[in-house]
Amino acid sequence: MEISQIAEKALKKSKELGAKDTAVSVSSLEAKEFNVESGKMTLLRTTFDQNLSVKTILQNRQASVLGNQFSDEGISEVTKKSLQAAEAASEITGAGFAENQGQHQFEYGADPIHEEWIYEQLQNVLTETKQKYPKVIINGATIKFIKAHAETMTSKGSHLISKQNYYEGFVMFNSKDGNKSSSFNYIGFAIGADGVLKTPGLMKTNGLSELLRQSEEQLNVRKAPEKFVGEVIVTPHCMEQFLPGLLSYVGSGQMMKKTTPLFGKKNERVISEKLTVEAAPRGSQFSTKAFWNSDGYLSQNEVIFEKGILKSYLLNHQAATQLQEKVSLSGGSHLQIQKGSTPLKDMFKNVKKGVLLCRYSAGNPAENGDVSGVAKNSYYIENGEILFPLGETMVAMNLFEAFRNVPAVSVETLNSGYSDFPWVQMSGASVS
Repeated sequence: MEISQIAEKALKKSKELGAKDTAVSVSSLEAKEFNVESGKMTLLRTTFDQNLSVKTILQNRQASVLGNQFSDEGISEVTKKSLQAAEAASEITGAGFAENQGQHQFEYGADPIHEEWIYEQLQNVLTETKQKYPKVIINGATIKFIKAHAETMTSKGSHLISKQNYYEGFVMFNSKDGNKSSSFNYIGFAIGADGVLKTPGLMKTNGLSELLRQSEEQLNVRKAPEKFVGEVIVTPHCMEQFLPGLLSYVGSGQMMKKTTPLFGKKNERVISEKLTVEAAPRGSQFSTKAFWNSDGYLSQNEVIFEKGILKSYLLNHQAATQLQEKVSLSGGSHLQIQKGSTPLKDMFKNVKKGVLLCRYSAGNPAENGDVSGVAKNSYYIENGEILFPLGETMVAMNLFEAFRNVPAVSVETLNSGYSDFPWVQMSGASVS
């Protein structure tokens, strides 16, 4: 059964059951996957994944139910459960989704799979790692070629179609030398299908080669010489963990509760003027695209902070309706921070005492922005020099203060295919 037929059947069934409005999303994903486990090529397989989501609106109630069966019985079951869940839901202000967005079909990444390229990239990782970094163990590595087909159809008339081809994967590793072993580290990445043969290769993707080099160094970790308050240089890999924490304060949940310190701060400078943050779901710099958001609005690239000034909240339909604000058309996906003006080598020179923060394990930040966690795969900096890799070290800071106090942003950036970040120097971290 075609995806469009599945969506049409779900819409029809929902209307028969008495739903006021319905939004149906159907997705089908085919992945051809090559794997490495414990340093050996092990598997080539093809996997399939399919999902059907039905969002039902009844008066001021709404509910979404997810299923994975595309048979008539499966479609009927998900539609009925969505209706029942909406009937049982509490009334809210802002139930609903986008008005009619029209009919649109988007396609990105037309090239077919290059199986030889995948095999060569994984084999090169194994060979180069053994030659250059003999103590590093590739615990697991995967490259998938993905063909993704998604459609959203609503009772208001929208019919949105997306077809994308791209590669994605991860590499996980650590180092061993006798009884010593380093902490695990990893990267994830996406690479566009078009022109993949012209890419520089997996070892040069998202900083992999440098992380493998660091892994060997991290066999010999030391403690920071003392507790101190200093600076952190947040790497692009670590920024993938850091930035979502900040953005949660302009997201739907905290904004609706009005508990966030950033409530009512639009068009005010709330972080450093050195930082411009954008969500770019249609950005040409990324290997995948998001052509519409979770509420069925056609997506647009969106500036969240412009030179430190808060320009956009990341609100879904419900939150935007309640707060009488605009819906976020970016959905907060495909994040990037504009590059700065400081070469990375010069950034280190200005640090009297601090940490190169490469990975950070922490819980959700508190309402006031306080966060505390463990620095992993990180380095101690003193008087402008990286002196040694740190063992697991506690680092605490206030996110708002950290993002306000930014002495420098690097010229260099790393693009994972999903995000694009520079190195960012921040002041006021407590290290112990």
